[in-house]
Amino acid sequence: MGHEINYPEMEAILDSHEYWYVLSHVKPDGDTLGGASAIYTAGINRGKRVSWGGEGSIPLSYKFLPHTENYIKSSWIDLDSFKGKEPLFICIDISTLDRAVGGRHDQWKIINIDHHADNMRYGTYHHIEHEASSTCEIIWSFMRSQNWNVTKEIAIGLYTGLITDTGNFSFSNTRKYTHYIAADLLENDIDPNFINLAVRGNRTIEGMHLWGIAMSKMQLAGKKKQIGFTYLTIDDFRSTGADRSETEFLVNHILFIHGVEVAALIVEEPMQVRVGLRSIKGSVSAGKIARKLGGGGHELAAGSVCRKSINEVIRMVLNTIEDEYAERDTAGE
Repeated sequence: MGHEINYPEMEAILDSHEYWYVLSHVKPDGDTLGGASAIYTAGINRGKRVSWGGEGSIPLSYKFLPHTENYIKSSWIDLDSFKGKEPLFICIDISTLDRAVGGRHDQWKIINIDHHADNMRYGTYHHIEHEASSTCEIIWSFMRSQNWNVTKEIAIGLYTGLITDTGNFSFSNTRKYTHYIAADLLENDIDPNFINLAVRGNRTIEGMHLWGIAMSKMQLAGKKKQIGFTYLTIDDFRSTGADRSETEFLVNHILFIHGVEVAALIVEEPMQVRVGLRSIKGSVSAGKIARKLGGGGHELAAGSVCRKSINEVIRMVLNTIEDEYAERDTAGE
């Protein structure tokens, strides 16, 4: 476990390193990409040598973010390649190093910036604010507290992370402070309509066909039909030609079904099955369910990766959710 740092300490550490390597997590979303784009921009503005990368490709819907053309996709980073000029690795929205690029992490100097309550506190230094709506919210607070210049490019990245992790300010993690940050970012003359259309309106016909398959497979489970789930197989991706990144936001739509309190999207991948979970406030914890499945996340949004067949995972997910309801009901008696 690394050393917990505050904002002034974070600034001192960042300024003391000439080379920053900003990392986004696997299957990158708006928060990890928007935050990394903002940090990349800030580093360039402060005269740093900056790289940015991750294990997953940047989805088409986030290619509008500043500096995505410089993003490096890789599965492994070897410190020897830096020839004695090792960077400071800045992990954005990465709860565990299993979700980062591979490497000899014990040899890296790392700042771990995140808002996941189950963050492993890895790295040389960490700053975790689990009450924040997004990691981009933390980055904005840091920059403003330390009087860093929040330029238009930085504002675009931070606003993107803010809207994606709050569901356009509709999720329960949205606070008065979140709207205050959004208002401040809009002072930079960014276009919220353009950003929203880029993120949510940049779908492909292949992706829409995939969503159609997922919708057609949607089912309800549980004693009160309060569990909604669907699944996608490798063949579904193959038959539609859709990219795997096009499942983003799909699990949220399951919660739109009347009476559904917990939603699960189960996606088959080569050698593993990925599970996305969402729950509504006042029901059971998506994060707790995910941890029982070997994953993690927030109270209302979480996920896991299972190395079993998709049929086994579907049964395991449903049984785990129902067991969680049973435990809650028993505790309440």
